[in-house]
Amino acid sequence: MVLYGGGEAQLRVEEDEAHVLSCAAPDYRRGLELASVMIYEDDEAEAYAQWLLLRTRNLLHGPIWWAAVERLATTLLDKETLTARDARAAMQIGIAAPGGAEPTLSPLSHR
Repeated sequence: MVLYGGGEAQLRVEEDEAHVLSCAAPDYRRGLELASVMIYEDDEAEAYAQWLLLRTRNLLHGPIWWAAVERLATTLLDKETLTARDARAAMQIGIAAPGGAEPTLSPLSHR
């Protein structure tokens, strides 16, 4: 799902679908390759990869996960690279306070 997330998020905000899909094509191919490693039957691997793509798309169209993506994007505008911990923290803030409101409890306190 991580491999599909970038392209699917871009499709929500960019008008040039062909450009987005050409940029995301390596990620989509890698998703299918990984599914093929786990599942030896091609048709089943393709169906599983399609299900993961659909699941990713549906999650990103929901308000909670989209708030997480928006918060991550905003954080990346301020800081060009993030550690996995920083990315997770930014997304948790977005989830805790969808719509940009400040969270009442810090999601950074976990772990």
